[in-house]
Amino acid sequence: MRNYVIRRIALIIPSIIIVSVVIFFLIRILPGDVVDLMMADADSGRAGDKKTAEALRAKLGLDQPIYVQYLQYMGGLMRGDLGVSIWSGKPAVNEIIKSLPVTMELAILAVIISISISIPAGVISALKQDTPTDYVARVASIMSLSVPGFFTGTLIVLLPAIWWHYSPPIIYVPFWEDPRVNLQQMLPPAFALGAIEAGVVTRMMRTTMLEVLRQDYMRTAWAKGLRDRVVIYRHALKNAMIPVVTIIGLQVAALMGGSVIMEQIFSLPGLGRLTVGSIFQRDYGQLQGNILFIAAFVLMMNLIVDIAYAWFDPRVHYR
Repeated sequence: MRNYVIRRIALIIPSIIIVSVVIFFLIRILPGDVVDLMMADADSGRAGDKKTAEALRAKLGLDQPIYVQYLQYMGGLMRGDLGVSIWSGKPAVNEIIKSLPVTMELAILAVIISISISIPAGVISALKQDTPTDYVARVASIMSLSVPGFFTGTLIVLLPAIWWHYSPPIIYVPFWEDPRVNLQQMLPPAFALGAIEAGVVTRMMRTTMLEVLRQDYMRTAWAKGLRDRVVIYRHALKNAMIPVVTIIGLQVAALMGGSVIMEQIFSLPGLGRLTVGSIFQRDYGQLQGNILFIAAFVLMMNLIVDIAYAWFDPRVHYR
């Protein structure tokens, strides 16, 4: 196990390097120039000053060859420096730390809602196969997969405002300052995201549960006279959870960078919204830092999911 974990952690390093190369060069071939944007944001008297633009480009280090810029960036990355925001001049990690709790809270709430809905629904659907209960669960899971997240989020904002003249708070309030106001703002987008993810997990839970229930050792457990609750929750559910854990782990990783739409709809200052703003502003330093952080988080979540297999299934061995 220890050697396996060490090897997997070592593989994270080349993966991060590949991501850094792709992102560094990709964002620089996109249309638009950060210097032009900054000059346009300045007063009209300086907007067309070429000397000012050249001086600004030199100050930002954008006048150097792109490979030199990349080597300088990698040198900072080796020292743990994720880069500096071009617009604010502050370390990119500062903005990441500021916005990370918002996205983490949204992702955790969404996963909790997803698990609370999908695991019971999948188990009940499998136990009551081809009954009205099973059909309702299957139709509901398909509907949750078919409806786009932005549509669900928009309905959650508009319908209460139209019917009950209620809208969630617009200005974000951290949980530790006012839990009630915070949950009023975070639960609606978390429910919209969790409902979508619940559809995937419900179908996977139903499929794996049916497969486990048909195994010989399950028939043996029932033949021995064990109670249904013991057979289902101690023997069937634990084995059926192995593929589901993979889906849930990937959902957590995806929500870290994939909650952009909900953060925009509900005005949440999270990591996704910060990344979108960096793209529009061509803030190379901040954007690179955000994407590298998200990539590292995804890789670590994959490692945690792989390690969790051994807990759910003792037959799994790592070599």
